[in-house]
Amino acid sequence: MLDILLCVALFAVSCLTPALAVSVLPPLDGAAFALAILLPAALLAIRLSFAFLEGTLNGPGDLRRCIREQRPSLIYWSIRALLTALLATLLVLAYVLLRRHTF
Repeated sequence: MLDILLCVALFAVSCLTPALAVSVLPPLDGAAFALAILLPAALLAIRLSFAFLEGTLNGPGDLRRCIREQRPSLIYWSIRALLTALLATLLVLAYVLLRRHTF
């Protein structure tokens, strides 16, 4: 159950962060950060669907095992790229929002 909640939380953050980036950051910056998140998210979704169809992954527990063992590597690196883009965008958003309210 925890695996499913983590997947849903990652999906929710992956959807809300680009929308927040586009609404808070200047037009070109917001679009760049949104694209940096949506591209790895789309590639991860495509790769996960192929893995489920091929039988490589059978459920959320297999996804956690994949992350822990770093195999299959394409899914692992897709997840890392998505989380890195999310973290970078959230840090920039925090900086912009804090700067607006303190100065």
